[in-house]
Amino acid sequence: MSWLVPLRTRETEKPLFPTRLLDTLWEPFNLEPLFGTVDMVPVDMTETDDEYKLRVELPGMEKDDVKISLNQNILTISGEKKEEDARENESFHKREIRYGWFERSFTLPGDVDENKIKAKMKNGVLTIRVPKKESAKPKRIPITVQ
Repeated sequence: MSWLVPLRTRETEKPLFPTRLLDTLWEPFNLEPLFGTVDMVPVDMTETDDEYKLRVELPGMEKDDVKISLNQNILTISGEKKEEDARENESFHKREIRYGWFERSFTLPGDVDENKIKAKMKNGVLTIRVPKKESAKPKRIPITVQ
């Protein structure tokens, strides 16, 4: 089973006793506690003849926690996943779920119809449909047989 790669977490990436200076060189530059940013949210972007479609995974978030904006053909998705507080008589043994602020921006081509962009959120997946302008859609030219 040499093809099996173990899941990399912060605990497995960081050695208990660093053997080289380079192992700890970048640790002081971890800005996550200052800015509270979440790892990049995963996005799938597809294109058809009629539209561009973005699917964004946002598990545990509601539509009110997410903001979508379009400015000069730059589509920006941002939001914040709020941290759940520990309850009374409850303590954490392990915390791997990420919380904090995130933002992703995408430059769209100039052929989009800004007024017809639609977004919906279902089961933690945000789907954004960005239709193309009629002039940008491919035209079919009929072939006549002689």
